[in-house]
Amino acid sequence: MEEVAELAGFYAAHAVCILVEHETFDATLSFINADGKQDMMRLIAPDTRQAVEFGRQRMAEPPEGAVCAALVLDGRINLEDGKCDAIIVETVVYGPEKVGFSMAIPYRNSASEEGFAIHRPKFLGHEGPEPDFDAIAEAFFHGVDSHEEGGAIWNEKLDQSR
Repeated sequence: MEEVAELAGFYAAHAVCILVEHETFDATLSFINADGKQDMMRLIAPDTRQAVEFGRQRMAEPPEGAVCAALVLDGRINLEDGKCDAIIVETVVYGPEKVGFSMAIPYRNSASEEGFAIHRPKFLGHEGPEPDFDAIAEAFFHGVDSHEEGGAIWNEKLDQSR
């Protein structure tokens, strides 16, 4: 599960690179193959929901040799203090039993008066046996840090108030 968490962290950091200057980003779907090679595609459609649905369908029917996948999309979540923009991450690890997790990384939009900020990730759920959330979080942030530009922006714009 850590391998897909690291993959998700990298592409969440990539989204941060875009969000620091823009109000939204295109969803991405990435796979890691059995040989360790990564494949990524930007999901572009006339309607964002269509792009996300396409990504979810591709995750459900992965390319041959895929060992895991991460879908990173722009969305909204409800927090105690109201709705918030969020980078949504959905993952799956393929095998005899599909397992995965989903999380949201709330952010303050770059168009706000206060400017862009990234907040603490929130686990939304998991499929399969309960994973080691500490190990997933550690791998996720390793992925964030492996994206040189995105990791730097993440650390600079981190606001832990939410």
